[in-house]
Amino acid sequence: MPMEWGAADPAKRGVVVATLLQPQLRNAIGTHNGPYAVYRAVGAAKNQLDPRRLPDFRYTEPAVQIGPFPSWSDPDAIVALDPWGHLAATHNGPGVAAREKGVHVQPSIAVSKTEMLMPEVVQAMQARRSHATRVRR
Repeated sequence: MPMEWGAADPAKRGVVVATLLQPQLRNAIGTHNGPYAVYRAVGAAKNQLDPRRLPDFRYTEPAVQIGPFPSWSDPDAIVALDPWGHLAATHNGPGVAAREKGVHVQPSIAVSKTEMLMPEVVQAMQARRSHATRVRR
């Protein structure tokens, strides 16, 4: 699947395709499901899971809205994950055109909402080894 990596519009940018079901359409290294791909493979090997079964993504909207941020459309940035990956399977996300062509599209990241206390970050801030650049509530 073609992609325009630096495009600011997710529809124009295109979707990351890491499916094992359609290897000729892949445009990514790795696989959907990350570490869970191993569990999926074991389930298929034990005939407990149909490897051709497509997941149901009807209720996979992100829990909170994040971005877009300018770095998401920087074609020169080094990227460790797909910034639009949480929207890939949504009704207006970057995967719409690909799904209409029969491409197996899955989210490549998840977005959830939580509050976390990270003692090492608190300690670094108290010791002035780090500082907050922006606080949102």
